[in-house]
Amino acid sequence: MWPFSGNALSKERRIFNYRLSRARRCVENAFGIMAARFRIFRKPITASVETCKAIVAATVCLHNFLKLADEAMPPLKRRYCPPGFSDTLSPNGDTILGLWRQKKCALKTVGCFGSNMHTKSAGQLRENFMEYFCSVGQLEWQDHHVLDAGRAY
Repeated sequence: MWPFSGNALSKERRIFNYRLSRARRCVENAFGIMAARFRIFRKPITASVETCKAIVAATVCLHNFLKLADEAMPPLKRRYCPPGFSDTLSPNGDTILGLWRQKKCALKTVGCFGSNMHTKSAGQLRENFMEYFCSVGQLEWQDHHVLDAGRAY
């Protein structure tokens, strides 16, 4: 899903972009931790699509199991994801990058590709999420973050 583009966005569109950005960072963080911990992700996987799906599913299950087991330990005894290994948020909402980003892995930054065109159904889905984030799905802190003039989302 793509964020709304432009500089003069409505409050609702800025909220959508901010919430989408937070969700993407969460997913990036989880895959980054997995790539730093599982050697299979340290180079491109040369396997069939079906085998790749099985590898990803297995590592996601292992990641979730290890993360839960780790969280039962005191912070200084955690080995899978010790304090500072994953991205965190500062009290003012800024992202503090985790140590997993320093590990060598096959995750690469993806640049622009394709066009800015989307289907009507994709555009409608984005509008539906925007409406949800500004109504029943509203979070108490989101207005503060998007209305802070010093932030760009």
